[in-house]
Parts: sequence; C-alpha cells; structure tokens
Amino acid sequence: MTMTEKVLDNVSDKERRRYFRIEDLMAVSYEKLTAAEARVREQQMRSADYLAPNQLQVVERQLQLLIDKLRVQNPDVAGAIDLLNQKFTLLKDRHVDQLVVPGNVHLRRQVNISACGVSFEDAQCQDIGQHLQLDITLLPSDLKVTTLGVVIGCHRAANDEWTVRVEFYGMSPQDEELTVQHIVKRQGRLLAARRENREDLS
Repeated sequence: MTMTEKVLDNVSDKERRRYFRIEDLMAVSYEKLTAAEARVREQQMRSADYLAPNQLQVVERQLQLLIDKLRVQNPDVAGAIDLLNQKFTLLKDRHVDQLVVPGNVHLRRQVNISACGVSFEDAQCQDIGQHLQLDITLLPSDLKVTTLGVVIGCHRAANDEWTVRVEFYGMSPQDEELTVQHIVKRQGRLLAARRENREDLS
C-alpha cells in the first residue's frame, strides 16, 4: 500500500472525494491579492450578499442538481437533458474563447484539479505564498465557482510557460460540492472510456 493509499484509507468517504484529481479543460481567471486583501476578501465572501449569482447562474445550478438526481432514477432521460444543456452552452460560447473581466483575463486552460487545489500553466511565475482569488468555470456545464487560493509551487513548463500550483481556501460549501460533483462525473466518464477502449482492443 502506497503512502497516499494509507492516507486515503484513514479518511471519510466525503474527505476522500476531495482528493480525486483530474486533468480537464476549464476557464480560469485569477486576481493577485496581498495577505491583508485576502483576509478582507475572505470575510466578504462569507457574507450572504457577496457576488450574488445572477438569475441565469441560479437556473443553471438548479438544473444541474436536478439532472444529477434524475440520473439515478432514469439515466437515459437525464443524459438527454444533459446533452441539450450542453448544446445550449456550446451555442452560447461558440464565438467566445476568452472573456475580459475587470483586473484579469478569463482564459480556457488545461488544468489539473481536485477539490483541494488546482495547477495550471500561465505566462507568469507566481511567488510561493502569493494569495489569489480564482474564478473557475466548469465546462461544459458553464457553472462558475469562486475561491481564494495560495500559491504552493511554481516551475517551468515544457512550453516555456510556468506551471502554477494553488491550494484552495475560503471556498463556499456549495461551490466545493459543485467542484466535487464535476470531478467525480468527469472521472467516471474517463474510466468508462478506458473500459470501452480495452474492450475494443480485446
């Protein structure tokens, strides 16, 4: 048994889900904060009225939660609704590869993500201990999560960019659950695809 397996063997199922890690394409933007700004931002994010989601965001979240529940009772119907939702999202984003937002650029990036943190490639190296506010759009559902994070690593990538590793903190329970659900579903699809490939080769 590896050290990681020993650690995971001693945590609850809920905590174990936080360790799931996948490679995925997501839209990620960040804003650099000082330690003092991060403390203020964390207090603001804990207030009920901070960055209240717009009506479309509320509908999207409710729809995704209903699809997840329906998937257990009737997978075919849930799959059809999910495909329609993805179709509308693709049409909406068809001509949008990046969105400019105040203070940063929302870029689609290949990331390595768990509910505990994320790593992504960036043109700039960030100092260890740098605080960030990250806005992450889960694709193709287009659900958005916001979290604070602290840089725990930065090294040169193969393409002369930098791989930035960030540990999350201050994420709301709702956003954490959305992130976990996305990761688990994505991991399930990847495992199913691998099984199909093995069956095709046999």
